[in-house]
Amino acid sequence: MKTLETNVDQIRNLTRTGGILYLVLIICGMYAELFVLGDLVVGGDATVTANNIRSHEGFYRTGIIAHIVTIVSGLILMGILFMIFKSTSLHLAITAVIFNTVALALEGVSILYELEMLSIVKSRMLATVFTADQIDTLAYQPLKMQTIGYDLALLFFGVVCCLNAALILKSKLFLRWIGFVLLLAGVCYITNSLVSYIAPAIRNYLLPFILVPCLVAELSLSINMIANGKRKR
Repeated sequence: MKTLETNVDQIRNLTRTGGILYLVLIICGMYAELFVLGDLVVGGDATVTANNIRSHEGFYRTGIIAHIVTIVSGLILMGILFMIFKSTSLHLAITAVIFNTVALALEGVSILYELEMLSIVKSRMLATVFTADQIDTLAYQPLKMQTIGYDLALLFFGVVCCLNAALILKSKLFLRWIGFVLLLAGVCYITNSLVSYIAPAIRNYLLPFILVPCLVAELSLSINMIANGKRKR
């Protein structure tokens, strides 16, 4: 009996920790993408973008740090969710881990592109070979790859959301409506990423509305996890 109570307490503590990490992940991810890159990067204008980053290098670096925190939080959260859901469906939980690992790895690669951009704009060696406009153009290319890599990461993360939604609905550990909203979030992530590759012009009409269900679902799950899941069975 004591062993059962201990296991229940451990799961509750894991769930609360996972909810806090999820909240950190959401905040850091939004800060890095919306507030830092969204503020400094001007689409189609390499010179203005490069000048923005030169003038606000410290601010740009905080975005990189936020991305790193997001990945670390995501890795720990992935392990916590596996521990919570493995008794519900081991196959689904393992599949979620696989897709989540790929998503986090791709996000890690996108950080390297951000660092490469900073390296180019600050390179003294390149300044002796290329003109300022040429350096700005070179520096802008990694940011394009960062966007492509991040969109691909969100594509895999969209699958993770769908898998976690299935686990939530099957386990009944959390509020049932969160499972349905998380499923919608997964579909939105996948759609947003696919459209960015297939028809990028259409994506401009979808953003930011297509990502609103994603924020609602993930924030709701985070809060529900901090509250130790579904209180009333």
